[in-house]
Amino acid sequence: MPAAEHSPGRRAGHRPRTVVVIADRIDREGRHVSVVKINVLTVSEEMRAELEKRFAGRAGLVESADGFEHFELLRPVEGTDRYMVYTRWRSEEDFERWTQSQAFQRGHAEAARDAERAGGQGHGHGHGGPAAGAAELWSFEVVQEADPKPASG
Repeated sequence: MPAAEHSPGRRAGHRPRTVVVIADRIDREGRHVSVVKINVLTVSEEMRAELEKRFAGRAGLVESADGFEHFELLRPVEGTDRYMVYTRWRSEEDFERWTQSQAFQRGHAEAARDAERAGGQGHGHGHGGPAAGAAELWSFEVVQEADPKPASG
C-alpha cells in the first residue's frame, strides 16, 4: 500500500473521500506511526478573509475527538491560492470515526449557520455554498519526525 496518496480535485460542496491508508502502525523502534490528513482548499483572493474568519470561529470540537493529535490552518504565502487544513491523528480509524461523528456534523452545521447569520456563505458543506472553490484530501503516514534539540549552554 502507498505511504501517501493524493485524491484529485473535487467539486465544490462535495466531501472529499480517502482510499485506504495504512494506519495505527508501529515503526522499527516501537513508536506509534500517526496519520496526517491535509484538506487542501482552493480559495479565491476575495474569499480568504472569510475562510480565515470561519476557521477562527469554528466550534473547536475536533480537539476533544479520540485520537486527535494536532490542527493547523496554513495560509498560502505566494504562488498559490490553496489553503491547507492540517490535522494529525493516532490512526486512520480515529479520523474516520471523527468524520462520521455527531460532533463533526454539529461543528460543520454550526459553522454554516454562523456564516448564514453573518450574511456570508456556508462553511463548505452546503448552506449557501463554500468559501473554497474546490477541496481535496491528502493522506500521509508520518515516517520521520524531529523535535528541537535542547539548547546547550
